Amino acid sequence: MYKFTVIGDPISHSLSPLIHQQFAKQTGVFVEYEKRLVKNERIHFFCDDFAREGGHGFNVTLPHKETIVAYLDTISERAQDAGAVNVVKRVGSAWHGDNVDGLGFIQDVKKKGHHLEDSSVIVLGAGGAAKGVIHALKNHRIGRLVIANRTLAKAENLANVLRESHRELSVKAVALEQLDTVDSPDWVISGLSESPSTTLLETIHWKDKTKVYDLNYGSRSQALIDWCRRHHQPVYDGLGMLIEQAAASFELWTGKVPQTSGLDWKKLLGVETPY
Repeated sequence: MYKFTVIGDPISHSLSPLIHQQFAKQTGVFVEYEKRLVKNERIHFFCDDFAREGGHGFNVTLPHKETIVAYLDTISERAQDAGAVNVVKRVGSAWHGDNVDGLGFIQDVKKKGHHLEDSSVIVLGAGGAAKGVIHALKNHRIGRLVIANRTLAKAENLANVLRESHRELSVKAVALEQLDTVDSPDWVISGLSESPSTTLLETIHWKDKTKVYDLNYGSRSQALIDWCRRHHQPVYDGLGMLIEQAAASFELWTGKVPQTSGLDWKKLLGVETPY
């Protein structure tokens, strides 16, 4: 029996337990997967308590993807690269962190029949989920990357790190209120904790076929989905990314590779998606 959980604040909306139940059925692995509300100041206690309970691994969602790093024994190169962790595995007596958010995003985009090569991309936000995706984008030969964040300094720090590691990448940092200075993108990826405001969206120079991807799903993405539909912009929520990163987590923990394609996830999870 594997013992897993997902931590966050809030956490009641999480679909991760349902997804991993499906993976367990597919692979014949016995899994107990819960969701736990963990406040930021209680993360250290959670790590110790879950180890004593015999926990084998856990996922990390908002707002802990960056904070959790300080409480882990080791982290992978890609987690270190992103400065954020979304999956943790028990290795001996230690907790090892990794980041498969970017992998989940890339897999979902490919399965939807799109490519990112030579694309111009705006990423809204510079938090944990956005950082995981940004550091995956840099390895997919995109044409131009703009990181827009409420706090400009955080976006600039992230852009500087990317420039040092990938000098060929065209990357720019702007404050959210400076989006009207950015050329029309092929993709807008929202890593904000809530849907961007109408005022903010109207400052972007849209193409007819600019594609929008919200890393959120469910009610948190609904306002952005509704805006895109009204303005005839192709839009996706983050459910596909959630499923793909969950599959990567499951494989990391159990060594089993679950199937994500060819399933009616809307029916299995009881949710609606914009596509």
